[in-house]
Amino acid sequence: MSSSRNHIDYWIACSGGADSVVLVRLFKELGKSFGILHCNFKLRGNDSDEDENFVRNLAAEIKVPLKVKNFDVQKYIKMNGGNTQLAARNLRYEWFDEIKSKLEANIVLGHHKDDQIETFFLQLRRGGKLKGLSGMPKNRANYLRPLLDYTKGEIYNLAKINSWFWREDVSNKKSDYLRNLYRNELIPAFEDVESIKNQAIDLIEGFQSLLLLTEQYLTDQYDFSKELKVSFAKWDLMPYWMKHILLSKSELFPISVKEVERLRTSEKGKSLKTQSKAIWNEGDGFLIVNSSDKTLDFNCEIDLIRVEEVIFEEGIVFIDKDKVKGALSIRKWEKGESFYPLGMLEQKKVSKFLRDRKVDSSKKRSHFVIVDDSNQIVGVLKMCPDNRFKIDEDSSWAYRVKYLS
Repeated sequence: MSSSRNHIDYWIACSGGADSVVLVRLFKELGKSFGILHCNFKLRGNDSDEDENFVRNLAAEIKVPLKVKNFDVQKYIKMNGGNTQLAARNLRYEWFDEIKSKLEANIVLGHHKDDQIETFFLQLRRGGKLKGLSGMPKNRANYLRPLLDYTKGEIYNLAKINSWFWREDVSNKKSDYLRNLYRNELIPAFEDVESIKNQAIDLIEGFQSLLLLTEQYLTDQYDFSKELKVSFAKWDLMPYWMKHILLSKSELFPISVKEVERLRTSEKGKSLKTQSKAIWNEGDGFLIVNSSDKTLDFNCEIDLIRVEEVIFEEGIVFIDKDKVKGALSIRKWEKGESFYPLGMLEQKKVSKFLRDRKVDSSKKRSHFVIVDDSNQIVGVLKMCPDNRFKIDEDSSWAYRVKYLS
């Protein structure tokens, strides 16, 4: 992240609770350049507004910038589904991502060791994989959690010693939400609870190390910034959790490993798509590409020349002018369309022709056909003319169709 005299390096998410207030106070003590972010979800009536007022007063007292955003959680749920906690989390992080990107800053969160332990047990209950059981990282994608090594008790004690006041969220005392149930009832019910917590932290740290090693291994094996090919032989040898991380690093979420396993046993040419990515079954492996790669921009040059000027070169298609109706143009081919490939007396579907030419399934739709004014296919761009429209010994004039880029 860039840093200058007036640039704010850190934005601290502050609810008004003890953990985030301590974080704000510590950053002030350390002389850091920071601002405060506050989310008002309007879920607790007057208490929500009092939390906002508290944070506003805190920012004014220590003279740091403040950004406050109000959210309509119920509207979000109606539009996107989910529950209150999930909706609030998504709204919060969408805003944080926007701040992080626009202001080129780090987002600092007040999660502590007890939050980490609760997250671990929640993930365990949900059948979480390696990434979930690794918990929250201290530093990832410019999200910082500097309090993860400290317990809630240690943070409260620090606040009390320094007379740092905070707001208490009384809803945290209720076990209505699953996290609160674990926090208030289930985890405290363990015999020798401190020993259980320490074991959980040891497991989390072990999973984090394994996650880092796995991500490094996959980064060494594959270039995720480019088109990605994964052979079935390699895929079949990967443990489930490694497949999950591969899909995550390939930006294929929310496609699951189970869905890709089904794709693995489907016929060649089948695919799964997200808004930005697609994964294709290529017969001997998977091909992962940008969804946008399937609609390529192109630049094409169509000239009318005498047949005597024809010089056959790879990628240039020649069409007899007198055999076509009107001018030529280029368009994407449609499913089910056929033509007569050069040298053939029988029709072949464009899709079958491209497959016979060993064109990857993911790239078929990025090929274009040449058509005349009647929309008749007279050739396939970069490949060949339709046999009925080729130049021959009786031809006088030809269209030269050259793909430029």
